[in-house]
Amino acid sequence: MVKVSLLLFALAAIASTNAAVVRRQDPSVQVTVESEQLFCSFLPKTPGEEIGASEGDAIPFCTQANPPNAPNAQAFPAGFIKTAHFASVDGKYVQVTGTIDPSAYQLSTSDGGGQYDSVGAPPGATCANSEKFVNLVEPDIGRFCIRCCQDASQCDTSRSTDGCEKIIPGDYNFLLVTDIHTRFQQLNDDVSDLTSRYLMSSLPVPFKQDTDSLESLRSLKCGDRQLDDFFVSYFLL
Repeated sequence: MVKVSLLLFALAAIASTNAAVVRRQDPSVQVTVESEQLFCSFLPKTPGEEIGASEGDAIPFCTQANPPNAPNAQAFPAGFIKTAHFASVDGKYVQVTGTIDPSAYQLSTSDGGGQYDSVGAPPGATCANSEKFVNLVEPDIGRFCIRCCQDASQCDTSRSTDGCEKIIPGDYNFLLVTDIHTRFQQLNDDVSDLTSRYLMSSLPVPFKQDTDSLESLRSLKCGDRQLDDFFVSYFLL
């Protein structure tokens, strides 16, 4: 009888432990990171609110409203995401890093930002298909980042003041490669246009070739020799 009681106690302890580690997922505060075209980030629920002050009640925003893996998300404000760069390591994590226009959501450029994560900021927050996530928004320098981890050790939530570049290393360039190519092409076209204009402005102004001018040149002599038609033609070009 004692053995049966001990066995039941052990099973109850195991069940209790497992229940403790299973987090209840709340769809209303779930984000997802799937590609450069489909990803999310938490933001304050009120435009203009500081990031740090919103960590307790932030809401999810995504590149599209209500995607399947973030069913309660709103679409990012128009123009808020300036650049986004997706990266992943199989079996470990997926992430997006990039730049934002704080004014598109009335965020203050003096706001040093803050961190949202799966350990209570906001409460119950999760990232789809991940054990853990970390998400920073930094309006003062126009950056954002989010990493969702299948391997929880790849999401460090203990250094919120270190910023995106240290917590989630990645690409934070302000211009996409396609933008750089486009702007380089525009610059090249501008240089070509300016070069053409300069060359055209440096050409001699054409004048009408008349018989009197031609005969006057032909009458010129260099010493005892009369200028031939070759030189006459040269001067008249």
